[in-house]
Amino acid sequence: EKMHIGCVGLVGKENDPLLLRVYKDSLAVDGLTNWTSENDEGILRYHYIIYCSLDMVEERHKQPGQNVVPTTTKVSMYLGYLCPFEEFHVYGYVSNTHIKIIVAVEEQVGTGTAQPELQKFCKEVHQLYANQLQNPFVAIGQRVTSQKFQEELDKLVKGFNARNSSA
Repeated sequence: EKMHIGCVGLVGKENDPLLLRVYKDSLAVDGLTNWTSENDEGILRYHYIIYCSLDMVEERHKQPGQNVVPTTTKVSMYLGYLCPFEEFHVYGYVSNTHIKIIVAVEEQVGTGTAQPELQKFCKEVHQLYANQLQNPFVAIGQRVTSQKFQEELDKLVKGFNARNSSA
């Protein structure tokens, strides 16, 4: 198995968690609401991965008004590879409204071929999120609780994992 998404996190402008989906053994778990004692440690680990990578995101993507030349332009919001975390490689994407998409990918050592695939994946997740915000009942900056959004995201992850798991 070459590449496999372990979790996808959506983080708000103020670094507040909007969504955490954890993918284990072809199961998708809502990492923000489904806490049980037996999966507790596993889920917490993914929270940790997301939060640790936020420092790298901040470093690479300065917000307007910080008097620093931003390293990413409006054109390229894909930050690419952020950091390693145990068996995961963590990748990031920032929208122009500062919503952060963090993806932890389990990669076989030395493959490093995730970049174009992941860039496309992040854009698709961003589009999914943008579509969801068109719903007048969804408040911007609130946790993503939509069943439809989660199902669509799971479909994207399943597709990504299927395309990238064959050696």
